Amino acid sequence: MPTTHPSARRLTDWTPYALGFLGLAVLVVLLAALSIWEERVRQRERAVAATQNLTRLLEAHVADVFNRADVLLRAAALQVRDLTPAASGPAPPDSATQVLRALASGAPELGDLRVADADGRWRVRLAGPATAPALEREEFQRARAEAGDGLIVTGPQRPRPDAPWVMVLSRAVRGADGRFAGLVSVDLPVARFDALFSAIDLGDGGAAAIRTESLALVYRRPWPREGQAAVGSSDVSPQLREAIATNPLAGDYEAPTALDGVSRINAYRKLQDYPLYLLLGLPEDDFPRGWNAVDAAIVALAGATLGVAALAALLLHRATRRELGAARQRLAAIVESSADAIVGETLDGVVTSWNPGAEAIFGYSAAEMIGQSLQRLVPAEQRADMAELLARVHRGERVAHFETERLCRDGRRITVSMSISPMVDASGRIVGVSRIARDISPQKAMEAEMRQLAFHDPLTRLPNRRLLLDRLHRAQQTSRRLGSYAAVLFIDLDRFKALNDRLGHEAGDQFLVMVAQRLAAAVRETDTVARLGGDEFVIVCENLGAEATLAGERLQALQAKVAEAVAQPVVLQGELVMASASIGQRLFIGTDGDPDSLIAEADQAMYRHKQRQRPAEAMPRPNTYDDEDDGADD
Repeated sequence: MPTTHPSARRLTDWTPYALGFLGLAVLVVLLAALSIWEERVRQRERAVAATQNLTRLLEAHVADVFNRADVLLRAAALQVRDLTPAASGPAPPDSATQVLRALASGAPELGDLRVADADGRWRVRLAGPATAPALEREEFQRARAEAGDGLIVTGPQRPRPDAPWVMVLSRAVRGADGRFAGLVSVDLPVARFDALFSAIDLGDGGAAAIRTESLALVYRRPWPREGQAAVGSSDVSPQLREAIATNPLAGDYEAPTALDGVSRINAYRKLQDYPLYLLLGLPEDDFPRGWNAVDAAIVALAGATLGVAALAALLLHRATRRELGAARQRLAAIVESSADAIVGETLDGVVTSWNPGAEAIFGYSAAEMIGQSLQRLVPAEQRADMAELLARVHRGERVAHFETERLCRDGRRITVSMSISPMVDASGRIVGVSRIARDISPQKAMEAEMRQLAFHDPLTRLPNRRLLLDRLHRAQQTSRRLGSYAAVLFIDLDRFKALNDRLGHEAGDQFLVMVAQRLAAAVRETDTVARLGGDEFVIVCENLGAEATLAGERLQALQAKVAEAVAQPVVLQGELVMASASIGQRLFIGTDGDPDSLIAEADQAMYRHKQRQRPAEAMPRPNTYDDEDDGADD
């Protein structure tokens, strides 16, 4: 029987162990490499998600700044639409300037508010004289050339070399005939974005910027070495241009930033309704990729024992968890500090996260909402629409910036601007829904107040002259369509000036409010009571009948009812006041005469009535009516 050499036997004995160890070592290395690669993919996804979430949060704040400026422009355009003077006429009256100044005071963060006429001359400029004629400015040329009155955004620009950078927001003013009647513009200082961007934690190497559609720099945090001298620069990375060309609305990319050369994971979004891009980047160092130094450690540890390899994997896992935990903490801090409601839910609608912003807006604590359904916040009549929106989100769509109503814990309804997005896992599978909601009830209330100031008398809350003319024109059209008579009653309070001088303006205002309430109660719901100014009121009566005699009788009855309502005594400043009024009427059918003429004829009829009542006190009256007349002849 042949013998085996001892060295050969030892080799044979070690071969299975060596092969097993080698195979196990190779397997450990492969598994470690595969684990690192998968972690790298997940970290990339988390980095992109974190950057996109920060960009969405910052987008909401930046859009809010532009929305406030646009609300101011809409209100200003509405205010000056009927006050734009002729090319050779005077500037708008001081009252219009005061109203514009009052509107601008509601948005102190904005710059100069300006009004130009159709010939390109400045008519109002709250911050002082213009540095250049409106006719030479880009926004004026575009407003005059384009149809409609949409928002025009230009800039960044500086009125003077030493002036701060601003974005200019403008809207065309269109007359009743749709023709170009002028321009309203407001400056949005670039420095306004300092507070918004400072509230976002970008880390040590992060950066955020606003650029125009042509990628000209508007604002950046932090500013590059040359500071604000870089404003207007279009120096960006080729990767950004390629990404925008592929997807103009939103996307992400990795590239060194052209302004400072720092490599970052970047996200960009186009602001809805505005020709601007919002860009945000976090440095790649904030999201370690797993290879580099770890690769050498894995290879060295894989050549040792499996225990050392397992320990190395454990250490790697712990290090990764620490890094990811830090990133999650930064993101959680942003979510916790946000004033917006940020809510996570399952596909079944069960709340999984509820931040302090949601507690402040809706009144429910996190303990009350987590594990509960969001249906308790949705009004019953909106649940079908909400179910349809959620079905779209479950299909992978994102529903952004839609306005809706929600219920608070105390039963109040509030208006919110909401965005709903699907939440996906690493495999791209939709596992939940994310909602971001902002309470815009104050903004809606401000818009309603602006509309109220534009069409109603601030003292009595009755329709003002502008709304009166619209109602009277509508009454003429209704009269012509139905073949029914309508009428205008012009009411002037007797001896109001004497009462105002004797008891004071506060008592006079109380008296006017009381008269307005009595007039509104004396007429039908279909009639319109308006205040022209001072102590003059106008009532538009519709549907008095198709026969002139019957219509006249009904008008006389209404006039008597109005006179009786005004004549009721009232106590002012401890004094019993007996009031009376002079009333003139103009009965009409169809559109015989324009609204101004009908009111003027009713005014003359009132004055003839006043002369018949007190001929000794009657004074000459021009053949016009003035909505600023305070009845001083009494």
